[in-house]
Amino acid sequence: MAARLTQSALQRTSSLLRLCPTVSAVVSSRGTGDTSSSSSSVALSGAQGKQRTVEDLPLVSPWEMFYRMVFQGYYNRLHELQLHEKRLYGPLYRGGMKNICLSSVELLEELLRKDEKFPSRGDMSLWTDYRDMKGLGYGPFTEEGEKWYKLRTVLNKRMLHPKDSVNYGGVINEVVSDLIKRIHHLRQTSPTGDLVSNLSNELYRFSLEGISSILFETRIGCLEKEIPVETQDFIDSISQMFSYSMPVVLLPKWSRNILPYWGRYVAGWEGIFKFCEFLKQSICLFRSSCE
Repeated sequence: MAARLTQSALQRTSSLLRLCPTVSAVVSSRGTGDTSSSSSSVALSGAQGKQRTVEDLPLVSPWEMFYRMVFQGYYNRLHELQLHEKRLYGPLYRGGMKNICLSSVELLEELLRKDEKFPSRGDMSLWTDYRDMKGLGYGPFTEEGEKWYKLRTVLNKRMLHPKDSVNYGGVINEVVSDLIKRIHHLRQTSPTGDLVSNLSNELYRFSLEGISSILFETRIGCLEKEIPVETQDFIDSISQMFSYSMPVVLLPKWSRNILPYWGRYVAGWEGIFKFCEFLKQSICLFRSSCE
């Protein structure tokens, strides 16, 4: 498992190096990829009397990252890139985009348990750039600090308490039942009579249907035999937005008006918000008809 904490988390990582003995140990043994010698590393750090800092972490330069993504083919295999870099630098290192990379479940747990009341979840400018361009507000994924905390508190009250989450059991069971029916249908209509050709895609649609059923309180048809046109456009827009996210991140902003990637990335967001507006209007019409 890996988590990437962006530049805004650098200062907190310095604090983490002071607070967490495990992290200090990893910094002392950087580049080995082995955390089994934590005790000796901590002892060594104490003997030297020098506090490790962010600057002591191994660094992946932007050019190294670009080379691995483009020429070594890791662009579509980011999970393999994380494993590769962990073997090179260990479980804690500086990434090529001014971020801190954690590739250790134990370190990630230690960080989250010692996190602040208003944590920094990372640089979300990739998402906020579009919202700023369109004059749209931020949400739980894009807000930071106290504003994020207030939004998360509202969600906690409605969705994350165990006694409240039980209320969604019936809805989720319906979605699960529809997924099973769709799997049976896909197997029966496959050339061999027992094959689901793209199971990951079906699980993705299942997740999207479940989330929509809770957030929007309506079904959007991701698991139907014939998916509604609006829903399919929504799915395609999400895929397009994520597909062009990496080129947008890697390329400088001045290239956005020259190369096509930014335009295609924005078009994905346009489709997402278009569907949300369509869904909002549909819900309003349904509620009006029920009154």
